[in-house]
Amino acid sequence: MGRTVFNNGITVAVGAFGSSPLLDDSLVGIINDYDISIAYDEYARIQGAMRIRSEKTISVSQKYGYRIAGKELPLLADGANKQKRTVEYGNKKGYLTKNYGAKIETTYLMGEYLRDQQTLTGASGDVQQEYVQLIQDSKDLQLGRLETSNIENIALFTQGFAVTASYGPGSATPNLQPLFSAAHPILSTGGTFSNILSTPNKALSNVSLQEAINILKTGVKLQNGKFVKQGAGTFYQLMVGTNLAVTARQILNTFGKQAGMYAGTANNANLINQFFFEGNLVEIVEIPCLGDLVAETAYGYGSTLGAQTNWFVMNPFVIDKQQSLKCFVNYAPLMKNYQKQDNDIYVVDVRANYGVDHYYAETGVVGSKGTTP
Repeated sequence: MGRTVFNNGITVAVGAFGSSPLLDDSLVGIINDYDISIAYDEYARIQGAMRIRSEKTISVSQKYGYRIAGKELPLLADGANKQKRTVEYGNKKGYLTKNYGAKIETTYLMGEYLRDQQTLTGASGDVQQEYVQLIQDSKDLQLGRLETSNIENIALFTQGFAVTASYGPGSATPNLQPLFSAAHPILSTGGTFSNILSTPNKALSNVSLQEAINILKTGVKLQNGKFVKQGAGTFYQLMVGTNLAVTARQILNTFGKQAGMYAGTANNANLINQFFFEGNLVEIVEIPCLGDLVAETAYGYGSTLGAQTNWFVMNPFVIDKQQSLKCFVNYAPLMKNYQKQDNDIYVVDVRANYGVDHYYAETGVVGSKGTTP
């Protein structure tokens, strides 16, 4: 079996399974299609904005955690023996990918034609029309794959308010709490910390945004009980859906309540979507899929992907340093075409594998459903 692998990680099976050379070439074209490229760029933008790191795995049973940051050194008196230092490690958590797939089928007439033909020359108008429809439908397979990945990424936050799954969106932290919780344990010193607002699920406002930033500064704790370091030049990301983005810009553009892309005032004037808010640099990140419909109820995310009222504030420095958000692919997406011998029709199908999960991300993100006035 021949395979053609493209830069975006998609594999097209060529010259295999009784495939049609005509469809082989067409699928290669689909992968490089402009619409597919735009969809892939959108997927990459969302993954990058959420700081989700692609993780190369060694084993399907691999687990992830991190070493608990050390405390200061003890005093050492003259002539005294150095104390033995104990390096502590936090709880670990595994991962699980999911398989996705769908197919497109032709009619018998199309299957008979494609069996031996190299081009559409001489084919009837009906066959040519069906071929065009087949290619468009095959493109939809790839667009659906990218939409699935977007849903999984965003669901990591929208499903983070309760434990509903063993792995992935809706799963517990390594310390067995929902991603957004008021009772995250501190293993080294005891006690807990919170990464939700004092009044849970408050709507986005000047007051609630300031509280979320304060939580990321001094509310969340490392597992040694210390404050989370903010990093040089720290900025915070305010993640919202399309509707709430206007409100977010009005909150951050406090002078005159402008709602444009640029901050437009003083030191903010030429910054795109970055605003100084009460002494903090905040960047608006629009997540267009937030609150959108989810057709596949089997995903377990309900009929919508969260809601347009949802909002999240992230310290990307912390998430990056801890590599807290990870995505996994056990095999590259595979697209192929083949003839079914029992009825001579041709099939175009796609198979994909994807998983995403969180590992101590509670120290770098605050979430609100935004349902409480």
